[in-house]
Amino acid sequence: MSVDWIKVCHRVFDKPEVIEIADITGLDYDAVVGKLVRIWCWFDRQTRDGKARVTTKYLDRLVAHPGFLSAVESVGWATVGDGQVVLRNFGRHNGPTAKARALTQRRVQLSRARNVTRLVTHPVTQGETDDERG
Repeated sequence: MSVDWIKVCHRVFDKPEVIEIADITGLDYDAVVGKLVRIWCWFDRQTRDGKARVTTKYLDRLVAHPGFLSAVESVGWATVGDGQVVLRNFGRHNGPTAKARALTQRRVQLSRARNVTRLVTHPVTQGETDDERG
């Protein structure tokens, strides 16, 4: 329902939840993150709020690993019940509002970086006073 990208933070590979999912599923960290990204992309395309009437069996098939969503639920990143799956904190990272925030944050960072490089300082010579500098 949104633009065709999702936000993934650099430190996702080192998050305790990823490590725990790897331990539960027997997958390596790269595989866990890849499968998480696949799930996050599916939810980003199919929902506005991270809530979907979908089965865990379907999502496990989507990532080609039985029990994967159960592991995601066990670390608190998903809730399963009442015939739906809910990704917790979905709006923090996905959806139009989160993406707009991420783009704005990136623009501000780039602007600040450009402004820092443009700063021109006036060299102070030895013995010069504020009045002499103008």
